[in-house]
Amino acid sequence: MKNKLLVFGIIVMFLMINFVAVSSMGIKTIISEKNPDYNIVDNEIYMYGPIIVIEDDDDFTSENGVVNPDAKGTKDDHYIISGQEFQYISIANTRKYFIITDCIINVKGIGVSFINVNNGIIQDCVFQNMESGVDVLFADSYDNTIEHCSISYEEEGNYFFFVGIRSDNNEIHHCEIKADASGNKFSGFILSECNGNEIHHCKMSGGEYGFALEKSNNNIIHHNNVFDNEINAKVLSGRNQWDDGLNQGNYWDDYKGIDLNGDGIGEGSYTIGSDNIDRYPYMKPIGKSKERQVNLKAHSLDYMPVLTRLLEFLKSRYPVLNRLFSASLLSSIGSDLPDENEQDSKDTTSVTYTTSPLHDGWLEIRDGVKILHLKGSHYDMGFQHGDLLKDEIQKNLRAQMTYFDVKGWTHEKIMEKYDYMKEFLPQVYQDEIEGMANGSGLPFEDIAVLNTIPAIFNHAAGGSCCEVSLWGPRTVDGELYHIRGWDWRLDLEDPETGTYFQENQILICRDPDDAYASLYPEFAGHIFSWGGFNEKGIAIGETTCITDDFTFDGISSAFRMRMVLDYAFSGDEAIDIMSNDRTCGWNFVISDANKPDGTAIEQTASILYVGKWNDPIEGTTPFWQSEGLVRRVPYFINPETAATVPGREDRDPSGLLGFIRYLLGTDRSFAVWYFYKTISDAVEDRSGTLDLEGTTALIRDVYAGRTNLLFMIIMRIGFVKSVHQWVACPETGGISVTFSTADTYAFENPVHYFNLFDLLESGPP
Repeated sequence: MKNKLLVFGIIVMFLMINFVAVSSMGIKTIISEKNPDYNIVDNEIYMYGPIIVIEDDDDFTSENGVVNPDAKGTKDDHYIISGQEFQYISIANTRKYFIITDCIINVKGIGVSFINVNNGIIQDCVFQNMESGVDVLFADSYDNTIEHCSISYEEEGNYFFFVGIRSDNNEIHHCEIKADASGNKFSGFILSECNGNEIHHCKMSGGEYGFALEKSNNNIIHHNNVFDNEINAKVLSGRNQWDDGLNQGNYWDDYKGIDLNGDGIGEGSYTIGSDNIDRYPYMKPIGKSKERQVNLKAHSLDYMPVLTRLLEFLKSRYPVLNRLFSASLLSSIGSDLPDENEQDSKDTTSVTYTTSPLHDGWLEIRDGVKILHLKGSHYDMGFQHGDLLKDEIQKNLRAQMTYFDVKGWTHEKIMEKYDYMKEFLPQVYQDEIEGMANGSGLPFEDIAVLNTIPAIFNHAAGGSCCEVSLWGPRTVDGELYHIRGWDWRLDLEDPETGTYFQENQILICRDPDDAYASLYPEFAGHIFSWGGFNEKGIAIGETTCITDDFTFDGISSAFRMRMVLDYAFSGDEAIDIMSNDRTCGWNFVISDANKPDGTAIEQTASILYVGKWNDPIEGTTPFWQSEGLVRRVPYFINPETAATVPGREDRDPSGLLGFIRYLLGTDRSFAVWYFYKTISDAVEDRSGTLDLEGTTALIRDVYAGRTNLLFMIIMRIGFVKSVHQWVACPETGGISVTFSTADTYAFENPVHYFNLFDLLESGPP
């Protein structure tokens, strides 16, 4: 997918965070959590090599791979880690001089991290990426060097060679970074709030970004070969020097200048930005430069038999830590997404349509969007749905069961839950299931299983959805808008036809005889609802939260949301419906356009929290209150509901330790919190300007990484998979909607605008 913005999203994340030193116990704990099946003996995890954790000056020991633990750790007597194979090296809180040399790093998440470190050297190392991640991460680190390292990305994934945050006077040189496989994504150097660093004589090819800088100044970048990248260099903010200060710059394959005097240097400059210009760009790739100088004493070389060259400790360097970036960066980056004006489609001309033999059900396709019109009794609507989409229903069931079967939730086991829970389920929905089975000709059990999956969703799956209600000072004329991001997997495939789960999405316009009309995106065969809005101005959506506090004695949340759309004429009615018959862990946002007002609900089987924007719980650190704004992601804010989450500790998810846990794959809390932060910041930044189109652009910009670089990186690593997005103005009935396709996220696809009241008045041509 067109993910060039990803890299920028990550940097922003760290820009907003206050870094703290990480304790060795914290790092060792998360390493143990990441590898529960491995035996850790003397810091060694078999299979990928040992893990080194040095958290202060006293940790330079032989147990931590130091070959000369009796060294003084001075400029003339470095500690040396040499000739070994590691999975991860973490060094923090030291000013000692040390060298990591001639090592192989089997990167799983992070390869080498320096946190609050000075005087370190990474030299002659080979980074072998086992999975997506960051090879070298610097945070609050100064006067370090990376040199003569080799990185080749041969496996498909998302990679970052160097990420630095608030790190100054570091030097990186003579490193070669290239992609050797199609389908992978890597970026070379990401610097955020980094000053006075020097990057030279490096080679970067085949990536998304060669360089990406934000709030960084006076860095010196020269004698690098940068080619075959989607974007060779991008600077969000800051002034930097892109040549050696004399008469030689870098080679850029997209430089269009000419060389009149034949000296190999272009006559015109290479412009990256107004304050970032390479004055002396090379016309051809730069050849090998002088070997680095060695300035260590002889006894140091005795500990480095593999090295014959050692770099004199360079005066200043700072590697940039970040899969994060900032909103400003993303918004200024060009995107490979189609232009919004080209994408948005308001043409509601019917292209094709099909009618159902029972009453008024019909299916139309407008601009590629399948719109299912249902009308009549619940049985009638089920029959129409089944008759018009029988093939899509079968594909949807088979695709979803490929996932749930593996998770231990077989067709038979899910059917048992339906039989158990049906005594709680209103009869009208049981009638609708029967109608769908009769209309499609499929077994009743298949339809029942498909509509019972939400009841077991919290036990087998997780999501990264978002819900936002905004009104008052946040919008034009104070009108209320509801944002829904439905995020899950994009790899669920029907084994018989090869059709992906997301290809069975539809827009349903529902007009029951004895209930309120509603409009919402859904999947073929779903009688329940994952969210939508009704003719009374009530909107609702959910995010899934895993919890140990659950029961099957109730109505699944998806059917209770169906009840809200069918029967709630006010926000209070919706809250009452969602507060009763609870079964599991969910967050909900309810919007009432009549007030206007938004409400957050957190619930487990036994705990219920209902709060407005100014409820004290909404200000629980690191979350915050925001007038006219209620938002939720898959994370409990209320301490009582949070206490029911397995493995959740009472800790701030926003810190550096949380980020490292996320990179190592042991805890995704940081990513979820940053999701919340990114959406909140975007709404607050655009307050007072948001209407239906503006709010639609906002959520698309958030997911595309245009508002926050770090979030884009988080998304690319796999946290958010955008299946569909919609924004509704419940008062007017307007909705914008985008759907994912087989291999494209929803936010990358065209926006379509519809109106509930117009659809209710329409009929087959």
